[in-house]
Amino acid sequence: MYWRDGTYVMEDYYALCTLGFDRRENKAVQIDPRVFDLVYATQAWYFGIERKRPLTLLTSVYRTSKTNRIVGGSPRSTHIEGKAADGDMEGVSPKVYAAMLLAFKAGGVGLYEKHCHWDVGRSPTFWRGGKVES
Repeated sequence: MYWRDGTYVMEDYYALCTLGFDRRENKAVQIDPRVFDLVYATQAWYFGIERKRPLTLLTSVYRTSKTNRIVGGSPRSTHIEGKAADGDMEGVSPKVYAAMLLAFKAGGVGLYEKHCHWDVGRSPTFWRGGKVES
């Protein structure tokens, strides 16, 4: 729990940041806490509806510029800034997960065949497989 009694629990927050490190470059940065807030919020929302404890699987959080180029990320990717994540929620289709993320209007949401992308700190945007939709 990285938030307790109205303040961040820094040890727990740093532990989350190390989970989102760039594995290729073995580098971690401070991830924008709102990225983790969206994971928490969608899990809490889903639990409230389905009464099942979901598990969000993060496949990519922070990326160095080099790793971002290797994986074909946008040169302006918010992963480079520690403001984005890719992943999926166990037992929830990517389409439903994207809809939950979009409802929070925290930033960009990308829907891909097997996962979602979400980022924070910009105008809400939605895309499917790289193509922005209005």
